[in-house]
Amino acid sequence: MKKEISGVLPVGAPWGGPESIRFVSCSSSLYMHLKQPNEFEDELYCNRSEKLCDRCGRCRDYDWHRKMHEQVYHELLTLSGLNCRTVWDPEFRPELLTDLLRTTRDDEAIARTMAFAGFEYRLVEGLPADRMRNLVVQSIDRGTPVPAFQVAGDDWCLITGYDADGARVTGYFVPQPWDSGEGRVEELGEHAFSKRDWLRPGTRLLLITDECPARVPDYEEFAYLRQMLIDPGADDCVSGLAAFDSCIAFLENDAYFTAADEETLKRCYAHLHGFIGLLAESRCFAAFAFFSGLFGRVRHRELVKLSRKIGSLFMETHNSCWNAWAAFGKDHICRPDRYAQLLRDRTVRRETIGILRELKQNDWNAVLLLEAMESRSTPDSE
Repeated sequence: MKKEISGVLPVGAPWGGPESIRFVSCSSSLYMHLKQPNEFEDELYCNRSEKLCDRCGRCRDYDWHRKMHEQVYHELLTLSGLNCRTVWDPEFRPELLTDLLRTTRDDEAIARTMAFAGFEYRLVEGLPADRMRNLVVQSIDRGTPVPAFQVAGDDWCLITGYDADGARVTGYFVPQPWDSGEGRVEELGEHAFSKRDWLRPGTRLLLITDECPARVPDYEEFAYLRQMLIDPGADDCVSGLAAFDSCIAFLENDAYFTAADEETLKRCYAHLHGFIGLLAESRCFAAFAFFSGLFGRVRHRELVKLSRKIGSLFMETHNSCWNAWAAFGKDHICRPDRYAQLLRDRTVRRETIGILRELKQNDWNAVLLLEAMESRSTPDSE
């Protein structure tokens, strides 16, 4: 038995922008397929004007469906709290900077993503192989794609079809540089994959059980995002505002950079570059969300004003990240072979430290503004 759901948008930023968080990318494609946003009913915001899209054409390659897909990604990434997570890993593990769910202590980010998308769901793992395969077959037969962890590669993918009664699955994924050979797949082009014998010990399936009204951001969400900026709580790494302090203290260690061998220095450079990249991407997308009042979900005039101030801080962080890249290299392309040696220069590191302190201050100022949004939206404030 074989079946494939047609018309599902691929994961991995088909709109052309950066995309690192695979779980939210899968959730966005799932949303577009199941919710079927309508350009006559759903509000699309312009990242340039910070207002509702008026189809002015400045995007050049304007496509409403593609733009809405991008907006959903930015929205879910922010409302899940992942856009406000900051992590620094003293062991330089690259997967912690791209699969942020690995650093979480629970599934709260997944729960929030589903709540704001308007889905009821259940997570399953560790069931007998035939049961796991049957669950995928049943979901695909209902026309519902299945986000899955550690099926294609070591991150999340989106299963959209099956063959041989579920022994083989097909769908969309984007490989990560740190993927192990265990998750190797047959790549079919344009991020499509096919994989037989896909079950692994760590495989998880997210099964949509029903649709529900999408949650509306309120004071609890503002408090949650504030806490994510301060200290989200993370395993095996330093998180929140302390992540900046840890990175700064590391860069201040002259003895380390004097003694480090070339390979260690390259790993350090790559991790620092990725750390800045995570901030640039996450805060930029958070800025888009806050500029628009969380894409129209925040309506009160005073809250929208505070939201836009937060957006300005996050966009300032995004822009400053480019200055940081320039300080110890060139741009957003990671080139450890060419630029890692620059980190031996104390002047280079001091310039980078100065920028990191600015980024931390931006996050702290955003914390204060989120606190103001929280206080102005509690039931007692009315």
